[in-house]
Amino acid sequence: MILHVQETRAQTSQHTIDSLTHEELTKYPNGEWLYMRSDAFARRVQYRVEDKLGATRASEHHPSEQRGSAGSKDEVLGQGTGLDISNADGGQEETSIAISRRDPNLIIVGANDEHMGKLQMPAYVSTDAGTSWQTVRLPPNTAYNYYSVGDPVLAPSEDGNIYYTFIAGNAIMVAKTINGFDWIHCTPAYIWTTQDSPDKPSMTVDNSPKSPHFGRVYISWSGFSLYNDTITIKLTWSDDHGQSWSKPTSIFDSLPHFAHVRTGTFGEVYVSFSSYYAPDWSPRHYFATSLDGGLTFRTQTLTPYLEYPRQGSSWASQLKGPTSSRVFPYTTFQVDLARNQIYFVYGSWYLWPNRDSSAVLYRILSNDSGATWSAPVMLGGIGQALHYDRFLPWVAYDTWTNRMSMFYYSSELDKNNFLAWPYRAELIQSGSFAERPLEDPTAGFNVLVCAGFGGPSFLGDYTGSDAYKGEFAAAWTETRKGNTDGDVFVSVSIENSNRVELHRVNAHITLTATTRITEPNTLQVQYQLDGASPANISIYGTRGVRMLTQEITTASITPTESTLNIASLASGNYIVRLTQSGQIVSQPIMIVR
Repeated sequence: MILHVQETRAQTSQHTIDSLTHEELTKYPNGEWLYMRSDAFARRVQYRVEDKLGATRASEHHPSEQRGSAGSKDEVLGQGTGLDISNADGGQEETSIAISRRDPNLIIVGANDEHMGKLQMPAYVSTDAGTSWQTVRLPPNTAYNYYSVGDPVLAPSEDGNIYYTFIAGNAIMVAKTINGFDWIHCTPAYIWTTQDSPDKPSMTVDNSPKSPHFGRVYISWSGFSLYNDTITIKLTWSDDHGQSWSKPTSIFDSLPHFAHVRTGTFGEVYVSFSSYYAPDWSPRHYFATSLDGGLTFRTQTLTPYLEYPRQGSSWASQLKGPTSSRVFPYTTFQVDLARNQIYFVYGSWYLWPNRDSSAVLYRILSNDSGATWSAPVMLGGIGQALHYDRFLPWVAYDTWTNRMSMFYYSSELDKNNFLAWPYRAELIQSGSFAERPLEDPTAGFNVLVCAGFGGPSFLGDYTGSDAYKGEFAAAWTETRKGNTDGDVFVSVSIENSNRVELHRVNAHITLTATTRITEPNTLQVQYQLDGASPANISIYGTRGVRMLTQEITTASITPTESTLNIASLASGNYIVRLTQSGQIVSQPIMIVR
């Protein structure tokens, strides 16, 4: 286990500035301060918005003249890129998105709705890979209190089902669908009696064929006690597609929140969460591992972090000032099922040497089911780009291409650090690359004017992304064209035939379906050239030393494959480069022996 020592030593003094001190915490006994920050509390409070911070009160901030690139041309964005799919009165936020494992053209988005308490949960459905969208409402369920709903989470299953969980009154509800339009209500995963109030559920399906629990549906959540003096992370599961659920397993108390559940290659169950409460009042991210299908867990302190500045009477963490959105530095992760490697991303506040401060994101890796972790790597662009807020991430894993991607908000294109853009990055062992905005880099949206959940500014507490068969789909909340309430926006990125398909090499796995299965000592490179002029493929070491080169003598403008002999290359990270007529396309790869 490697702790983030450098950050905590450099910023110890910030605890009294940017986080609650012990004296401030005592003003809110029995955990009430954390309860006040939660959706469980917010759902019980009637907010009054005077004018939703209309345009006359909204200060306009313009992006910096120094703009970043819109990204590489490795992908063609789907026609639904940046599409406002909710486009309804009132705010919609806390987005979750799922691509069907049976039909990648089917994509479903769930979200909170400003009209919750009056209408059933919305499902935004696309059957053409994000080109067009339809809004449907889950059918009513009269057996339970269906209203006052929120905290939606979607999870796709290999059998074609897409599960949809959310909190409705006194229950954690679950529904499922095959086609996005016909929904079936499952048995509630949990019903609140007098013991605790559930908040922020997380859900996943064990989609690893090597797992003894293949197909099992897991849901975790934070349970507030009746008097709010404790909060417990809990977990339940279903082995019959939601018809019945296990007795909940209690994982951790001491005021944790933001549970996030995923599964490993051989049925491991992983749950991450965060807690400010600790003997030294220092925030920490935690990680729990179960090797028996969720019956028992080993919990460890993963890394300390700094909460974002707290503002207002509810002590909510907020970025960009006291009138901005409630934002938390939560955790998100996925598991590379080919190697059972965990890619883990978490948020923190950071004080830079020039006295700037900003929200930052870190990536750590584990190859042994969470027992030990790599040193944290700060994700981001180059130089000053890291001095601007990056927040609300969500990691997605494509089992088909074996790629990790991530959605997040970034303000790096605005010198004033107010405007935000939806971003995408790909995650690799050395950190991240191909960071780029999912929309026009000349126009972000004003985070201070994004009303929702009854408040003047609310982006939701999380975003969503998913990936499958070369598609990366992200859903988030923003405003556009003078609107002051947040809507759900979606981008679907689809791999283009022009992409140089340079796949990760791993001697212990079967390569993806878009690459021919080869011997461990050969690499199949799929490419498409611009004309028939000479070209070559080279492999470089991480220090820039060229290891081998192969000329392409029969160039073709149609998709083509070449075979490279990599028997002389040891395990490690490399760069594969395709060169033609002065144009270069590069891609990191990793060789594992």
